[in-house]
Amino acid sequence: MFKDKKHFEDSREHLQAELVFVELLIKRQILIMNLQNHTYNKLDEFSGMYISEEEIGHYLNQSEKADDLQSVYQHEKVKALTDRITRYRKNINHLISSSLKKGVSLRLPEFAKIFQLTETEVEILLCCLASDIDIRFERYFAYLQNDVSKKRPTVQLLSNMFFGEDKAIFKARHFFGDNAKFFGKNLLNFNQKGIGDEPPFPTQQPNVANSIIDFLLEIDHLDPSLREIAELVEPQMMEMNSSYHSHHQQILEKFINYYEVYNKIPLSYIWGPQGSGKNELIESIAHVLNKRVLRVNYFKIQRFNGDLFKLFGTIERDRLLHSCILQFNHCDEPTNAFD
Repeated sequence: MFKDKKHFEDSREHLQAELVFVELLIKRQILIMNLQNHTYNKLDEFSGMYISEEEIGHYLNQSEKADDLQSVYQHEKVKALTDRITRYRKNINHLISSSLKKGVSLRLPEFAKIFQLTETEVEILLCCLASDIDIRFERYFAYLQNDVSKKRPTVQLLSNMFFGEDKAIFKARHFFGDNAKFFGKNLLNFNQKGIGDEPPFPTQQPNVANSIIDFLLEIDHLDPSLREIAELVEPQMMEMNSSYHSHHQQILEKFINYYEVYNKIPLSYIWGPQGSGKNELIESIAHVLNKRVLRVNYFKIQRFNGDLFKLFGTIERDRLLHSCILQFNHCDEPTNAFD
């Protein structure tokens, strides 16, 4: 499909190529499943409502043949498909490198760099978002999991696909546990109904926030949970209030000098009377540094009734995602302190 291309035209074409890669991984997993002689691998529309004798027999048979598992991965068809996957991965990586050298902006490599993701972590993320881009992946994952209600890959399926069934149980919590990079940086989450409704860990289905998927498709907006308390500002070098121009220019120069030395913006408190141009100053700093401004209403945060830890995690994720200076405004308004 991309054999004759010399580089990707844009992020969407790159993402399309990555989904072909995911499809190859799925094809290999289906082959492995068939080679393991899954006698009950027909899609069961009633799966989850009852436990069949065939299903229990499969599990017992599988545990008895655990020593034969490696032979499946050494099967000539599996090895041939694995070689094809490896070649395709190398081809994509070459196209990525060529695209970046030509100055083409690709969101997925940018995303991986921002959050320091390994190649395997990026591929896992792609599997988790595939169903949100193309409906055929819903059918693939439902078939692999013998359950029409499982339209996304579970932790167990992802672990089997990337680490093999013999290592999956040890790798799963490293990549999908509470302290894993995916969840610590709010890149993945589990859809849980509430306390007491959490399914067993291997059956949970991680999903990617829509705002991340949109970012990868070059559509920029904040996470829906932030829309009432924050805004994403495209800054411009504004004409600062004439009364404060000299003072603002000094502050601007201090910020730029600090950034050039430390490659970051210092934590700062900028005070001034209403109309003194605080927002304009911050936007000017962001404009010079080629960044956006993530402007958060601190007054509304103090009245937020949800999970503050998750909220601030989402703010930090979107700050990194959109390369922003983080600004809390309305900090001086009289409010009751946090309880």
